[in-house]
Amino acid sequence: MSNDLFMQWGKRCTRLVFCAVMGLCFISNASESDLSDPLEAQKESPKSANQNEPESSQIDRVITEVGSMDDFLAVQKKFPWIRSVGLIMVSFDDGSFRSGFGLLLPNNLFLTSAELGHNASAYPKNTLLKMRDESAGNLICIAELRLKALDKVQGLSLFEVSGYTDDYCNLRSQSYYHSKILAHNAYDITSTKPMRTSDYYTVTTTFNNPNISIITLKNNAKQLPIKNAQKIIFGRPFFAKDGQLLGVATIPRNATAPIIVSYKEIKDFLCGIDKSGFYISSFVQDLCRKPNATKKAR
Repeated sequence: MSNDLFMQWGKRCTRLVFCAVMGLCFISNASESDLSDPLEAQKESPKSANQNEPESSQIDRVITEVGSMDDFLAVQKKFPWIRSVGLIMVSFDDGSFRSGFGLLLPNNLFLTSAELGHNASAYPKNTLLKMRDESAGNLICIAELRLKALDKVQGLSLFEVSGYTDDYCNLRSQSYYHSKILAHNAYDITSTKPMRTSDYYTVTTTFNNPNISIITLKNNAKQLPIKNAQKIIFGRPFFAKDGQLLGVATIPRNATAPIIVSYKEIKDFLCGIDKSGFYISSFVQDLCRKPNATKKAR
């Protein structure tokens, strides 16, 4: 386990969260910043984007795989993982703000980029999660999160649900709706099998009209041609055509631009925490300690 892996435990008391690493964090609502999607911009004008790309660019195309998303019920039948992709909005204790994507895992865990777990020397003060339910494509507030683990070397962070909100991000008690959406939307990565493909499926746009888009990377490249300032790329999950998780967008310590870290690296991150003796959840234990039993159960 690297020295950069910080573990954080918390016990919520009214609107306070005790953070083992950062001290006390006051929970309050965060406001959204500009959440423009860089992949959407490339998709809308691929010719102009390609003209500005260097010849060595590792990206081949960004296209819309599915057109209008007005019929969300039909789209999610073909791409059920779309409900597992959430939007995370983080305000830090220095007053800065970041937002990005991530993947909801079982046991109320949320996997995302390390860029959403820290901002230089600042750590999360208030973190809100938006998810889609099965009836509509728009993202709505559902929960507040707290940082559980952070690894700057691998470029990944893990959050856990610490409270619940209404649709407008106001704190409230847990309801049947919260339990249902967190259980139903969770993506069980124990069923993922490592695979090689050049086509990476993801969801673009953040609000009412999401689109499933496909990125074709040359020579199994990982690097994404996204400027560092475009933070919305961070934490974005990518999937194979059959729905298996391929990886998550982030910037590991030794990288100079956003890349897609693989499923194997994600599993190594989670299992590295487990091997260090820090209990995360029964899901992580099953993923890391009982791989054969998990396969037989399926």
